Amino acid sequence: MAQLALHQHGKSRVRLGRVWREGNVHHFVEWQVHTMLESDMELAFTDGDNTGMTATDTQKNTVYVIAKRMQKRCTIEQYATALAQHFVHTYPRVSKAKVWVEQAPWKRVQIGGIAHEHGYCMSGEETRTTFVTYDKAGKLDVECGVRGLKVLKTTQSGYEGYLRDQYTLLPETRDRVMATSVTATWKDGCLPQMGAIMASTQAKHPYSRALP
Repeated sequence: MAQLALHQHGKSRVRLGRVWREGNVHHFVEWQVHTMLESDMELAFTDGDNTGMTATDTQKNTVYVIAKRMQKRCTIEQYATALAQHFVHTYPRVSKAKVWVEQAPWKRVQIGGIAHEHGYCMSGEETRTTFVTYDKAGKLDVECGVRGLKVLKTTQSGYEGYLRDQYTLLPETRDRVMATSVTATWKDGCLPQMGAIMASTQAKHPYSRALP
């Protein structure tokens, strides 16, 4: 008899805006959330029985509810952790929750060098990301990341010493413009400003004959 090795279902592209009001100063974030739940739902396939299944509509609405419950400003990692733990602790059939969150690059408007209380503008295309998993055994795994971080250097970058044969036309150079788009993930320290740290590190890097 065939057995269902793994069942998971979820809800993607849930768009969420959250404002924390601290007096006249408002703090705004825009997130896109994707949830996926592993659950003991073999009966849905063998008997057409959905008893105990956490519907995708429930998952979508829970995304908004948990965000509202975050009374203090939080990172996407803190929010994703709270959401994943809620699913596992609330629904008996759920054995593991997976949550992806992307944060849009909204930045506070500066007027005359002074931060506006509630005005924001979109700055660039850099997107902060996180992927969090949590299971019934209490194992929590948090991955941080950035996508679309564009960096550029106008000098101190070369490309030389590579294999050359009859098919190679590109000349070696010790001075070129280097530009790229960075997508990276890490687990050691989820700093919201990591994108800026990566960009500044790249700019300070001494001359490289192969890499920026």
